[in-house]
Amino acid sequence: NFSEIDFKKGVSNAFNMIVKAFSDSDIDTLRKLLSYDLLNNFTKAITERTAKNEIHETKISSVDKIEIINVNLQGNIANITVIITSNQSSVIKNIDGSLIDGNSDIYETIKDKWSFEKDLSISDPIWKLVETDSAD
Repeated sequence: NFSEIDFKKGVSNAFNMIVKAFSDSDIDTLRKLLSYDLLNNFTKAITERTAKNEIHETKISSVDKIEIINVNLQGNIANITVIITSNQSSVIKNIDGSLIDGNSDIYETIKDKWSFEKDLSISDPIWKLVETDSAD
């Protein structure tokens, strides 16, 4: 029983949770929401910025639009790709809190292309994020 409205609500929630977890270096939360390969990519990026003594802060002020652009079903595996339009601020700081780049007071419209996947043969309601890209 697929509901487009419920799926888009779930995407919005997942988007907020994943962006916050990545910003906070919260690998435990990411593990629940990302595919194995994508988790490895995110973990590598977190490890690299930690090694540079950097803190990346991304804040989402709004998710303005979620558009489904592709639906694919192969066997029991469903894959849905969406464009997420949001307003975000992003900064990079040194570990001591001094600003390296960005401005937390300036929000930009960002378009992301995310693909989610789910094995329909299991009852787990979670759609895992399997791919991210810029939609611009």
